[in-house]
Amino acid sequence: MSATYSRDEVSELKQARTSKSIHDLPPLETGGVEARRGFSIQDHVGVQFCLELLSELRLKEVWFETQDDLTLIWDNNGHDEVEFIQVKGSEFNQLWSVAKLCERKGRDGEAIVGTSILERSLAYDRCSEPCCFRVVTARPVQDELSPLTHKLGSQGRISSQREIDKLIAVVGVRVGDFKSENGNGHDYWLRHAAWDEIHSQESVKSANLIKLAELVEAQGEYLFTDQREELYQRLLTRVNNAALARWHDDAEKKKLRKIDFRAWFTQQLANLIRPAVLGGGRLVQEKMARAQIPQDTIETAKEQRRRYREESLKPQYLLTRDLRLIDDEVTAALQDLRSQLDAGTITDLGVQFHARCLQRLTELCDQLPISPKPPLVFLHGCMYNIVDRCLHRFVRAES
Repeated sequence: MSATYSRDEVSELKQARTSKSIHDLPPLETGGVEARRGFSIQDHVGVQFCLELLSELRLKEVWFETQDDLTLIWDNNGHDEVEFIQVKGSEFNQLWSVAKLCERKGRDGEAIVGTSILERSLAYDRCSEPCCFRVVTARPVQDELSPLTHKLGSQGRISSQREIDKLIAVVGVRVGDFKSENGNGHDYWLRHAAWDEIHSQESVKSANLIKLAELVEAQGEYLFTDQREELYQRLLTRVNNAALARWHDDAEKKKLRKIDFRAWFTQQLANLIRPAVLGGGRLVQEKMARAQIPQDTIETAKEQRRRYREESLKPQYLLTRDLRLIDDEVTAALQDLRSQLDAGTITDLGVQFHARCLQRLTELCDQLPISPKPPLVFLHGCMYNIVDRCLHRFVRAES
């Protein structure tokens, strides 16, 4: 959560600063965009704040790799507040310490001022709006940094002021008098920074899926597990696309605003729920045509789906438990391929990706612990039935 400033404090800050608004400042750097490939823990943390955008009244906008890794725009009594967030995965196998927070990069044996994590975060304090900072890490912190793990404005944070003062003295020895463009030093950063320990990408995703289910239920709707996974994948892709967009080409593509994002989310939810009622093979036709798959292949797919549906409703060749296993395994295999497609680690076009999916089902058919082995046509039909439920596709997720 952002720092809390009174109306008078906001007014004083605005009068004291001659800096530009955060909305008018170009990024300090854009190298992170160029280095991106596939989904990362940062994308999952981005989804976390997108879900907060739907539920937190004060959160107005989420920006991706514009200023810091993530930038949040909060509303405080009609005035904007800015929160700059750095996300760090498991880059090193140790607890976070003051030394690591203040460690500077070196050149020719000399430490370069301004290159530590703290200094690079503080450097974003150059806008006219009041701001605060957050560090999100997979690794926990040592005791010396534990006061920062209390949320700004919380009772725990208020009770930790003596420890914060000690931390300011210790950090000051390492970073000296480094200041932001607004004239604030490390003491300002430490008093306005919070630290989130998230442990792993899987734990962030699990928490996000729970929050997603709550938001869906709040709208009076319900999603099956595979539908919820697909909606999450679309959220993840939207975040990833925003992060990959180039600021100099179109800065607006890197920003999600509450009203627009809520409308997008509602539409995606409706698209997932409606096919569960309609079905009937229509979506197989539409999704395969969108992937530019030939019509004769589409007709074969529709027939295979029909045969699978007949066997599912009235089993003649397979046991019910075997059909359930086929459905679960095909769903998991397709989700793995689809995730790679959305992340960009697979770059197939529609026809190529469809062929890749068929090849994976051929491999899966031989691996299934079912005797006798199920006909491959049932696995194909299962895939096309999943497509018809809007839970698989042959092109990258639309954001």
